[in-house]
Amino acid sequence: MKDISNPDQRWNTRKPLRLEVSIALGNHQALHLTTQNVSMGGMFLEPSTEKLGEGNTLTIAFSLKTRQGVSRHRLPVRVARESPQGTALVFDDYDMETVHMLREVLYDGALEY
Repeated sequence: MKDISNPDQRWNTRKPLRLEVSIALGNHQALHLTTQNVSMGGMFLEPSTEKLGEGNTLTIAFSLKTRQGVSRHRLPVRVARESPQGTALVFDDYDMETVHMLREVLYDGALEY
């Protein structure tokens, strides 16, 4: 039985962060959504009428603006869960540049607003 007593199911510290993200849906279509928060392991999206399908692997694209400039990232994500509160995505695989940029933004406060 799934434990639903703790709605925060991520292992990594999350940071409230509003990023515009684009999710490739296939047939050259994309869904544009906004994150509620981000962690080293994934992100949580604001509620949407579009269902992404729990367990599906999709491609997400987003940009991070830091003091060093803008970096664009595109990586695979797995839909961990969907609820009325939003959609949880887990990063499936990402390169070292993305790891370093996420660490800088989440832990060093390098994001420009």
